Amino acid sequence: MKRNRKLAILVILLVCISLAAFGVNKYEEQKEIIKNSDEIILEVAGDKVNTLSWECDTGSFGFHRNDAGKWLYDEDEAFPVDEEKIGALLGLFEEFGVSFIYRRSGRFRAVWPGHPGMYHPYGNGREKL
Repeated sequence: MKRNRKLAILVILLVCISLAAFGVNKYEEQKEIIKNSDEIILEVAGDKVNTLSWECDTGSFGFHRNDAGKWLYDEDEAFPVDEEKIGALLGLFEEFGVSFIYRRSGRFRAVWPGHPGMYHPYGNGREKL
């Protein structure tokens, strides 16, 4: 009888360890899929961009493309603009990919902010926004 009891305990322990290993394997697999995602979420063709501007510590800069397709500096249109450097700069923004994909099933509904049924995403499901 003692032998059967030990055997049953060992079988139950083996099943628990196997289930835990299977769960960890699936978790790591999902983490790897998310980590290696190469999905493109936004594509911007450089030849379709007509204005380019940015702000930094030294000031704000803006460029626009005229009807002939030549880039001009907004502050001084006579200022010489290097077309290749503008093209290289726009090349950085041609494709935006994702770092990870966040998928959460369950409590979320398609509602607008302030909707009486909208719950806080990181709460226990009962705190309203």
